[in-house]
Amino acid sequence: MKEEEVLTRFIESGVLRGVWFLEVPIGLEVAAKLALRDVSGLREYGLDRLINLYTPFTKHIDAVCITGSKSRVMPRIRLSEWVQMQRDPSRNPFTGRHVWIVEAKNDLSSEKAFTAIGQLLYYEHHFKKDWKGIADGKALNNVEWYKCRYGRNVVKDVNVRERG
Repeated sequence: MKEEEVLTRFIESGVLRGVWFLEVPIGLEVAAKLALRDVSGLREYGLDRLINLYTPFTKHIDAVCITGSKSRVMPRIRLSEWVQMQRDPSRNPFTGRHVWIVEAKNDLSSEKAFTAIGQLLYYEHHFKKDWKGIADGKALNNVEWYKCRYGRNVVKDVNVRERG
C-alpha cells in the first residue's frame, strides 16, 4: 500500500477530525535565512525570487490536521502559495491553532519507525518556527495506526485496518 493511500485511510477513519492540509512545507524560515545570506543572488534576483529559489530544499509534512468537530481535506496547495501564506500572517492557517502532525508510512519495521519518529520531532520543531501553530500531538501510522503524544511515553494503538 502506498503512503498516500495509508494517509487517506487514516483521514477517513475519523480517528482525528478537523481541517486537513496535505504536504505542508517546513523549513521555510531556514530557506529564507539562507537566501538572505546570498548577497550576490539578492542583488541579481531580489528577495522574493531568491526565497522561491531556496524553498525547494524544504521538507514536507505528510499532513497537518487543525482539530475540529468535522473532517475536511483542503485541496493541495502549490509551494509558491505556501510561501506567501507563511510570510503573510493574515493568510497563515495555523497561527495559534491546535494541530496534529501526521507522518504516514507503508511499512513500520523497527528501523523505519525510529526514523519516522525522528522525522516527527524534526517536523514539530520547524512547524512551530514556520507556522506558529501549537502541536498537540504527532501521529505515526501505517495500516495499524499509532498516536504518539508529545511529552508522554504513551503509544496508543488505534488499529485501523485495510478494507475488504
